[in-house]
Amino acid sequence: MSGERELLLERLQLRLLGGFQLLHRGREGDGLAYEKARALLAFLAMEADLPHSRKMLAEWLWPEFPLNAALANLRIVLLDLRKAVNTGTAVRLNVDRNSVSLAANGFSIDVSMFLLSRKHSLCAGAPLPCDECIAGMEARSALYQGDFLAGFSLADCPDFDDWLQLKREELRQVAIGLHAELAGIHESRGDIAAALAHAHRHVAMASWDEVGHRRLIRLLALSGQQESALAQFERCRRLLNTELGVQPGEETSKLAEAIARDLSQRDAERGPQKLDKSIAGSLSAEHRQVTVLYCELLVSDTED
Repeated sequence: MSGERELLLERLQLRLLGGFQLLHRGREGDGLAYEKARALLAFLAMEADLPHSRKMLAEWLWPEFPLNAALANLRIVLLDLRKAVNTGTAVRLNVDRNSVSLAANGFSIDVSMFLLSRKHSLCAGAPLPCDECIAGMEARSALYQGDFLAGFSLADCPDFDDWLQLKREELRQVAIGLHAELAGIHESRGDIAAALAHAHRHVAMASWDEVGHRRLIRLLALSGQQESALAQFERCRRLLNTELGVQPGEETSKLAEAIARDLSQRDAERGPQKLDKSIAGSLSAEHRQVTVLYCELLVSDTED
């Protein structure tokens, strides 16, 4: 085995999107005895390579304890954490008399990779990113397996929970934006199936976002799923009314009306009755006009 491969295997994998997992050589089992050790590791990973005051960490994690007792608890948690992450000769957790820091180069951290944005210079100013950049965006979106530290909280540590909620929302907004961007890119490239997958994720994560609903409605219609598109409009209408107390805007309503007319004309053309040729021609012309209408209604969304 090459030295480079061995070095990669020695790196710990820390997964914080969708829960908490610490893996060594692909094996699960973090070896941590305390929830506050997991909380501390997650915090230090998000602030990798930066020293943090032991006093601040002690007060943060044990706010109701006298400082000496809080520092004593911190020493126990740090010992637990050092045993778990400082494996072999690798020193990942650096602890001195006054501060604590985590060395990022000893870890593969999903949040760091999720936030990594690589764009080739050849993409600058181009209407769409290149294939390699799109593949990188897809890989980043796949890393978001759920909210940051999903299901994790420390009820007795309000400052930590405030930080946790802030990070969750920040990362969630990045994921929503990434799905919206990928939906627009794939639609522009004519890959409606890929665009639909990201549009569904966008709406699932941001049910209040009417622009996301409108894109999903249009993509469903463009893929030939007019009934599903109209059902999605109804879901959008109910969600906006329930969550924001508003009705869909004019653009979204016009889009739904155009799809309904299109569907009605298709049903008429498939009907058992025989149509006069001139009437059939008129229906086909209207069908084309309606299709063009709902293809054009979201131009402003894809350009934003």
